Amino acid sequence: MTITKAGATGFNGVSFSLEDPNPYYVQALQAAVKNASIAANAIAAAYGKPLGEIQKVEEQASYSSFEETAVYNEKAVLDSVRGSSGNSTEIQYNKIKVTATITATYGL
Repeated sequence: MTITKAGATGFNGVSFSLEDPNPYYVQALQAAVKNASIAANAIAAAYGKPLGEIQKVEEQASYSSFEETAVYNEKAVLDSVRGSSGNSTEIQYNKIKVTATITATYGL
C-alpha cells in the first residue's frame, strides 16, 4: 500500500475545501448586502419611518466550511494502514458552505 510505503502509520481526518472560493464569496457578499437592505427596510417600516441613506457598511471576516461524514470502522482503518485490508474506508462530504457577513448602518 502506498501510504505505508511512504511511512504513514495513521491518519487524523480529511479536509475538503474549494480551490478558489472567491467567486462564491462574492455571491455570498452580494446576498448579505441584499438581505441587510431587506431587513433594514422591514425594521424602518415597522417603526413607521422611511429608511435613510446608508451610513456605514462593515464586512466581517469570511470563511468557508464543510460538513463531512466519515463512514468507517476502527478495524478497517487499522487494517488499511497496515496494508492488510479487506475492508475500505469511505469518506463523503455533504456540502461546502461559503458565508459572508456584513453590518450595515442606515440613517432614519
